[in-house]
Formats: sequence, C-alpha cells, structure tokens
Amino acid sequence: MRLETERLIIREFKEEDLDELAPILADPDVMEFSSSGPLSRDEAQTYLQQRILDHYKEHGYGFWAIVSKKTKKIIGLAGPLRQRVDDEECIEIGYRIASSEWGKGFASEAVQAIRDYVFSYFNLDKVIAIIEPRNIRSVRVAEKLGFKLLKMTSFHGFNVGIYQLTSSV
Repeated sequence: MRLETERLIIREFKEEDLDELAPILADPDVMEFSSSGPLSRDEAQTYLQQRILDHYKEHGYGFWAIVSKKTKKIIGLAGPLRQRVDDEECIEIGYRIASSEWGKGFASEAVQAIRDYVFSYFNLDKVIAIIEPRNIRSVRVAEKLGFKLLKMTSFHGFNVGIYQLTSSV
C-alpha cells in the first residue's frame, strides 16, 4: 500500500523504521491522549511489531508511516484499525503526528487520503475516530474532514467521543 498527497507519502511500516518511529512514540505531547502514554524504545519496538506489523498480517492493513516528501523522514503514523466499541466492530482511522510538525495540516492531509482510500478499497459505509474530548487538535481534524460526533462512551477506561464519517461525504 502506498498513497501520495501533495506533501506526503503514506506507506506500510517496516522493521527498519523503528529509529524514526520511536522518538514520536516517546514524545509526551504526542502520546498525551494515548492509553499507554509515552513509550520507551523497547516499548516502541514491541508496538511496531505487535500493533502495526502483526496487524498487517492479521487484517491486511493498520497504521501506516507518514513520510514527508521534503525531508524523506517519518513524521507520524495514521491508518485504519479494527476496534470494538460498545460491542460493535468498527474501523477507526487513527493518527499521531510528531509534535514538531503540528499546525502544518499534515494530520488533515494524511487522514483525508486514508479516508478516501478506505472508502474506495474497503467498501465501507462508515469509519470512526475515537477522540478524548480534551484532545482539541484531533477534534478539529476530525470535524474539518466531515466527522460528526456520534456519541460519548468509555473506551479502554477513558471517556471518549466517537466521531463517525459516512461514505457519502
């Protein structure tokens, strides 16, 4: 899988990406709303293997690397993830962008490309975003791309908003 936007390449992760991924997952600002919090390098390696590469093997998709065309460096991760929310199987589009790249529109650009890909190739009628209400940046990205707040619920012990986008958008 490979997507391109004006400024980004979105591609599958490889084991060799750990050196660029680990600092992003270690950043307390990036991981503020993560259930795990910042990850050590060893934890990032486990995350890369179990949550990303193994997810590819099991489902054929997952978090993908967001690479800046300008710097050729990984600046984040985003992609479709299988989630269970309130006993319903859903596809979430999740994302994390390096804090040094915040405010530049990369999250919106990446999620828009992934959204279009998911609707085209997965034949889905809806996707969700799971966002803690205090994560104003993510709420803005979701709303900018047409996601609407569906409900508030508990997810892994956190109060979150479930934002939904239908394929008609």
